[in-house]
Amino acid sequence: MGRIIFFACLFFAVPCWGQTTWDVFAVGENITTIAPDIFTSNWDVDTNPLTDGWTSETDTGSLLDVSTAQYTTSPNSMHCAHSAVTNSNVLKTLASSYRELWVSYDIKFDEVTGWGASTKFQSLNILSGAQLEYVVRFWSGAGGETSGIDAQYYSDTPAYTTIAQQPITAVADTWYNVIVHVVSEMAASTNDGILQVWFGGSLIIDAADLNNYTYGNVNGPKLGKPYSELTTTTLDIYYDNFRVRPDGNF
Repeated sequence: MGRIIFFACLFFAVPCWGQTTWDVFAVGENITTIAPDIFTSNWDVDTNPLTDGWTSETDTGSLLDVSTAQYTTSPNSMHCAHSAVTNSNVLKTLASSYRELWVSYDIKFDEVTGWGASTKFQSLNILSGAQLEYVVRFWSGAGGETSGIDAQYYSDTPAYTTIAQQPITAVADTWYNVIVHVVSEMAASTNDGILQVWFGGSLIIDAADLNNYTYGNVNGPKLGKPYSELTTTTLDIYYDNFRVRPDGNF
């Protein structure tokens, strides 16, 4: 009887002895190991952002708060209250610096209209030490609606160079995934830097041949930024599923 079960498992390729997951590789396929995340934070169980090593960068001195029952539409996420006066934001300093870095996070707005006409806020910054190297900004249109994303990088000039704003459409209380890919120049004036931004699965900024070597490799992703230049009283934003990787295998 035991031999019958054994051959049945081989013939029908069904899981036996309690195994429920099989990895199948084609003949001749290279089996590679996917690198682990450099850093991840989803705030599902945290009671304080310090748990994941975030540090306060706010001009109020308080960290972003982790959403709980008081934010019924966004439990277990990070809440950021922007305004024209004060802004919440936090920094994660990585253990190493990287020439190439990928950052993915989900973002949701409590409202997509009424946060000021033709204004902007900085959603993600990427730093090299204390120097701000890359910026991803959300913009509103003339009617105050969420309308676009642009990006900036610090060039060899030295100065910030802005990559033109690209249109987006956003719905209130809806999660959108943002992916940012940066590569610094190999050396000064090699002009081989890269800055890419995806929103909701679409590549909307794709800039290459950048001269962004001045301060070298990056080690500090930051959510939110003081002085976001809003003209509204407040804008509540939620972040979730924050991941930093050496490649785009999200």
